[in-house]
Amino acid sequence: MNERDLQKKCLAYAREQGCFARKVETPAHNGFPDCIFHYKGKTLYVEFKNPNGKGKVSPLQQKDHARLADAGMTVLIIDDLATFKGDLHVWMTDTERWRYD
Repeated sequence: MNERDLQKKCLAYAREQGCFARKVETPAHNGFPDCIFHYKGKTLYVEFKNPNGKGKVSPLQQKDHARLADAGMTVLIIDDLATFKGDLHVWMTDTERWRYD
C-alpha cells in the first residue's frame, strides 16, 4: 500500500464512522495537512506518510502543524491504517485527550 491508497482507505473508514472527511488540496501552500475530518463540532487534521517508513515530515509541515496545534486543532501524522482507526476512535469519543491547553 502506498500513501495515496492509505489516504483513500482512511477517508472511507472515517466516512463509515460518520465523519465528514475530505482530502485537502492546497496547491498554493505546501505544508498543510493532507486531509481534514469533522465530527460533532470537532476538527481533525491528518498528514499521511508512506507506510514504507520512508516518508518524513518536512520542516514546513512541522511549522504548519505547530500553528494548527497552537490554534487548538488536533493534527496527526499517520502511516498505518490500524493506527488511524484507533486514533480516530479515540478522537471521536474522548474529548479530553485531544484538548490543547
